[in-house]
Amino acid sequence: MKCTVVLMIIALITPFRARADAGTTIVSVTGQNSSNSISLSSNSLAAVHWSSTAAYSNVNVAAQVFCTPCRPGLDTSTVNVYLTRQIGPGATSASQVAFAQVTIGGARTLVTVLSGLTLTPGDYYLVIYSPYPTVAGGQPPGTAPAAWGGASDANVTIVAAPGTSREDSFIYATNTNTPQVNAGYPPSSNFQRSPTSPIYDLNGDYNLQYQVTSSPPSSIAHIAAGGGWTTVITLVNLSSAPVSVTVALHNDDGNDLMLPVTTTQQDTSQTITVSSVSATMNPNSTLIISMGNQVASTVVGWADVTSTGSVGGYAIFRQTPQNGSPSEGSVSLQSQFSPTVTLPYDNTAGFVMGVALANLSTSSASVTATIWDESGNQLGTQNLTIAASGHTAFVLPNQIALTAGRRGIVKFQSAASGGITGLGLRFSPFGTFTSVPTI
Repeated sequence: MKCTVVLMIIALITPFRARADAGTTIVSVTGQNSSNSISLSSNSLAAVHWSSTAAYSNVNVAAQVFCTPCRPGLDTSTVNVYLTRQIGPGATSASQVAFAQVTIGGARTLVTVLSGLTLTPGDYYLVIYSPYPTVAGGQPPGTAPAAWGGASDANVTIVAAPGTSREDSFIYATNTNTPQVNAGYPPSSNFQRSPTSPIYDLNGDYNLQYQVTSSPPSSIAHIAAGGGWTTVITLVNLSSAPVSVTVALHNDDGNDLMLPVTTTQQDTSQTITVSSVSATMNPNSTLIISMGNQVASTVVGWADVTSTGSVGGYAIFRQTPQNGSPSEGSVSLQSQFSPTVTLPYDNTAGFVMGVALANLSTSSASVTATIWDESGNQLGTQNLTIAASGHTAFVLPNQIALTAGRRGIVKFQSAASGGITGLGLRFSPFGTFTSVPTI
């Protein structure tokens, strides 16, 4: 039985990694919708500028950009979106942070144009360019030019995180009168800054509407694939808008973990060997990711779960022995992390507790384990070291001998920034197991 327990612990306990910064509004400029907007037709483009003294991960950028003339819910077009550290003549793709060609409709709503970014401190320019000019006699399907909605000073709401500031005026470039737009690389165009632009017939200070947010991280604390083990992850889009989600698999030392993975979405399944799964989920839809059936030997790992909106979920892991009935455990998608993980244990009457700890920091973590018995008496401490973005997994009595034959709690305290996450697994003398959440 001891060998069986050790095998289960090695196969099962595989924490996911997630970044540790909380969900944050970096900068938001919104207001009441009006008839005012900046037209991006006739080879024009516009930009906004903000700067920040902090670093953020899993950053999503949205803008109130729409096509015109387009019927809401019926017609679509596209815009080219650039996020860069520099604009104007001399700017090159070397300063570009992200690029996307985004499908837009006719509704004047915030549209997610970039997602999943990591931003370091500094200056950023969001540049939106429509490759389609207005043409006489109507617009061919899918080629309508874009507009960027704004709000006047009297109607605008501005939110900025500490250390973040935004430029009051919008930035524009147009081919009116003098050719100023470089269609080959729009961010290198000859931009002008103006809170009042006669070119666009706007009066008073004008604020283009956009939002830059950092989504909270999420994690699931178990995967095990092959050798009789399967893991099935179920994700649910809890929002009223489409959400992009990525589950990236990593092995124990942080490299990509390639596995045969079966994804099921909208009644369609496909199996492919990958190290990450990306999908767009419709509102209230589910995404199922299954692994393990096509792997001969047990492999373990962890993963980042990132999304552009509110996503919930859980994982079910199953062990199917050659003889006997399968056992299953489950773990919920987690988005709250701290430097401390507390695990109750019961290593009596043939039961034994296992533990997994994941270091969410990008540096090595020194972890102190403090052990108490069931009466609240402190039994001692023990030090552990977990690699950067790594994890450790073990049967408690094997590594922390003070827990053998006792009940109580173990509190794991990490000295590294970024926090830790963990999970317990309780194995019975009958060959079954169940998952135990940490506190």
